[in-house]
This record gives sequence, C-alpha cells and structure tokens, in this order.
Amino acid sequence: MSIKRLAILSLLLTLLAPLSRAAISINYNNATGAYSVSGFDPGPGLNPGGFIGIVWTWASEAQADEVNALITALVGDTGLTGTVNGSDFVADGPVTANAEDMGFMFSTPLETGEFVMDSTSGIVASGLWTFGDGAFIGAPGSFGTSTDPLTLSVGVVPEPATWATLVGVAALGLTALRRRRV
Repeated sequence: MSIKRLAILSLLLTLLAPLSRAAISINYNNATGAYSVSGFDPGPGLNPGGFIGIVWTWASEAQADEVNALITALVGDTGLTGTVNGSDFVADGPVTANAEDMGFMFSTPLETGEFVMDSTSGIVASGLWTFGDGAFIGAPGSFGTSTDPLTLSVGVVPEPATWATLVGVAALGLTALRRRRV
C-alpha cells in the first residue's frame, strides 16, 4: 500500500472514529488516574421509580466493588453526562443490583432506552484498580438493564482515533522523508 493511501486511510479512520459508537467504554490509567469515557448502550435500562440505571455483571464481587469506586471517582470528577432517548442526563453515582452487578445511576430523566455517554476525559485518583492492566468486560446485567458489554481498559490504551492519528503522522513523516531523498 502506498504512503499516500495510508495517509488517506488514517484520515478517514480519524474522521469516522466518533461515528463508531460501540458499547460504553472506560479507559483508565491506574498509574496516573487519567481516564476517558464514551460510547452507548441500547438499554433498556432500569427504572425503579426514583432514578434510572444501567448495570453490568462483573467477574466477582471484589471486581464490582472496584468498578463502584472507579465510577464514584469518575462521577465526582465531572458528573458524566449524555442522553437517554434524546433527553439529557447527569450520572449521579454507581448503582448496584446485586453483589456482582455494578453500573451508573441517573436521577433524570425517568425513562429507559438507549444511553449515549458524552465522550469525556480527566484525571481522578490513581490506584483504584488492583486487578492489573488489561481489558475487563462487564457483561450485560442480569436484570436486563444493558444489552452491550461495558469495556474497562486499564493501562495506557490508546483509543482508535489516537491510533489513526499516530498512523497518519507516521505516514506523513515517511512521505516527507521519501521526498527529501528524491
């Protein structure tokens, strides 16, 4: 593949990355506390009256407890926002359905349906995760509150747009080097 084609492909990946809203994902750097959150879940969500929530089942109660601590930190940092069925929400904190189910709680709006998290990033406390680096998957909740898994990536894990940017910069560098030699 030519360098010019690589550069065009990189540009397309960068432009399309925001459109590829997969399941909700959290990227967290355990060493620095840096994080990013984005994505969507088709729902249906849980609506017990006073709040709505969407939960995922984690590998163990201990893992769910650490997800709880991480969500508490993320919500306390920025008040994670988004929409559900077109209405804005602000996440209030974590919600649990049983010992291994953990997710987000929202006070408004009182409806269920597709949850779209606004992309956000920031820095919270470091060291909130003791299970090591890697991708940890929260399966759709046992109470039918989520339909897609939640991916928690711990460590330095670039997002697709970051990879696309890096490939684009490399392609441009190779193009410049090639032209300099000619």
